[in-house]
Amino acid sequence: MILKELDDVPAADRFSLAGHRAEKDLAFYLKRGFGRDRKIHVLNGVRIEHDDDAAQIDHLILHPYGFIIVESKSVHDTVHIDRHGHWSRTFKGQRKGMGSPILQAERQVDFLKTVFDDRKEEVIGTLFGIQQGLGGRAYDVLVAISDNGRITCEKGALDPRICKADEVVDRVRDIYKSYKPGLRLLDSRPTFRLSDMDSIATFLVENHRPVGTTAPYVVEPSPWPGFGMRAEPELVPEKPRRAHKTKVAAPLELAHTCGKCGDNAALRILYGPYGYYFKCGACGGNTKAQATCEACGKPARVRKQGRDFFAECQSCGVSRAYFTNSPENADAAE
Repeated sequence: MILKELDDVPAADRFSLAGHRAEKDLAFYLKRGFGRDRKIHVLNGVRIEHDDDAAQIDHLILHPYGFIIVESKSVHDTVHIDRHGHWSRTFKGQRKGMGSPILQAERQVDFLKTVFDDRKEEVIGTLFGIQQGLGGRAYDVLVAISDNGRITCEKGALDPRICKADEVVDRVRDIYKSYKPGLRLLDSRPTFRLSDMDSIATFLVENHRPVGTTAPYVVEPSPWPGFGMRAEPELVPEKPRRAHKTKVAAPLELAHTCGKCGDNAALRILYGPYGYYFKCGACGGNTKAQATCEACGKPARVRKQGRDFFAECQSCGVSRAYFTNSPENADAAE
């Protein structure tokens, strides 16, 4: 499933334009390979800020056993790797040194682990009242160069994590299959449930911050859902609403309970394959977030702004407070 498309970012120069084209080519291959796969979540062009630092990840793949970071490199001539793992590239007949994309991707892995460790209550929440963690999962990296580029290396220097863009889908499948349990009846390796993967992907998309943007992004469902699964999200910055266009009603205390166990103290809203839903921290169950306009009785749209959710009626224009996600919500059952 493709949970985030590449942002349309104007290229500052021909080098950044070439880099963006390489990312678009790889995004195309990933969509072709995993667009219908519910166990492989793909997020293209994710930039996360944390502790006065930031990481730009070209392609992030989430699967039940962990994560794969794919670094795209635009290469239209030749890259050379020596026996020490040092990289250089040839451009117009001249060879120049370049940073190692493998080390770059590994630094992104370290950054991602730090974010997940520091903000795990936002990333994955609780299960039966116990805060979950992300330890024991696999973190792999791949480097993909342009299809028309060439790779040369000294004997024994070619890292199996380096490939052409059109080989990435097969490499991802091989990595995923390598973690699947064999004939063993018991396997201690922790895995993500699909609801966990939805929670992690929601966190990453909501915390995506393109360069020069500080406002949080909102995930809106596409009007063209595909294959009965989650539609490809359209990322749009939240815009201020004009007071004369929306009638804002007084806050309404709405009672929300888990449809599985009836608990109402450990709920939070996430965005999943079929839109917004309540995730229960007590039993782990999911309940669709449905809203009805209190003024006219017609179905209302759930809109997110930060940690607040509003029920907005498209017929009469009334907006009411619907729910608020908070650390207290996530930890209520502990």
